[in-house]
Amino acid sequence: MALKIAREDLIIGSFVIFALFYPFFITFFIWYQDYSKEKNVLKTIDPFILFILGEVDCSDRAFERIKGMLSSNFLQTYGENSLKNLCQQNKSMSLKPKKKLVKVYDNEVEFYGTYEGDTGFAVNLHLKAELQNNGVVIREFSYEKGG
Repeated sequence: MALKIAREDLIIGSFVIFALFYPFFITFFIWYQDYSKEKNVLKTIDPFILFILGEVDCSDRAFERIKGMLSSNFLQTYGENSLKNLCQQNKSMSLKPKKKLVKVYDNEVEFYGTYEGDTGFAVNLHLKAELQNNGVVIREFSYEKGG
């Protein structure tokens, strides 16, 4: 007993299935674009985060690498020496990421990160930046230590 299906029924059935799954394809496509944009932004701001957490050398040379992504108001507010001191303070803690969240809006970026040390000591970072043609420019930064 063979199952007979007309060609027209197959064509109509495939259009119905495509119509049902179309919203899922579009949703996945939009999600993937946002995900890849957030991943690229995180890769761009990662040197600054590693510098603040003391995961890299806290020298003048390391600061020069991140200086291009800092706005002039940011440098006036925080100062080069205070950022280097913060790097030195965190150097001995060996902080590991616990939670990272990046939100990319039209031309703005917000980063929230929680980093935890071996002794349970935690650091919360909040960063606001602006997307520009030449990369990311960091405008605001907040840092909280906790136990």
